[in-house]
Amino acid sequence: PQPLVIRSANSDLIPTERECETGAISVPGATSFNAQVLPKVTFKKLTYTLGFNWKLAKDVMVYAVKRRGYRGGNYNTPLVDTFFSGVQTFAPEVLDDYEVGTKLAWRAGQVRGTLNVAAFTGKDKGRQIQISTSNLNGGTCIPEVNAGNITIRGFEVDGTITPVEGFTLGGGLAYVDSKLDSISIDPSLLALLRAANVGIPRTIVVEQQPKWSANGNVSINIPTK
Repeated sequence: PQPLVIRSANSDLIPTERECETGAISVPGATSFNAQVLPKVTFKKLTYTLGFNWKLAKDVMVYAVKRRGYRGGNYNTPLVDTFFSGVQTFAPEVLDDYEVGTKLAWRAGQVRGTLNVAAFTGKDKGRQIQISTSNLNGGTCIPEVNAGNITIRGFEVDGTITPVEGFTLGGGLAYVDSKLDSISIDPSLLALLRAANVGIPRTIVVEQQPKWSANGNVSINIPTK
């Protein structure tokens, strides 16, 4: 939240954290002030990447990875009515995923290339989404909430081929499937949406994540001498 500034006839004063928490703020000559004290919360989560590589042959490697990603929680502002205290803050979103794959390099005469294949699966817990309540119940606005859990699965394939020295073709294909495991909206927020006759979220869409994606490229290296 932005710091509280009290404007007086003589100067501007930014109160200490202690003064804001206790409300014991006294400034001679101050005309007026209005403070909103948000609840104190702390978010902590261990994140990591664990993996191993195993080289089966000179041009063949397999690997496995376990990761945990973390998107921090935060406040919803401004300070809302105590009825909505359950959504004054939103908790962290945590993604635990596993990936296995292989990286290959090959050669057939003067032609050479690479091939990489990977498969992954993960659990996205406490997915953060926006549920706008603007202009409802006097203008209450709660933009971010933890709405549910998602399972994400998919695979990726990419490779290159160099038919002649200095000329390389490359391409890749990826597939990602998202499945909603559960959805849970805070009861106070559900009550507000129902009272305003606003549709209740029934699913969670993973934004900016197409199910299928593909790419291709050409690389030409022209020697200068």
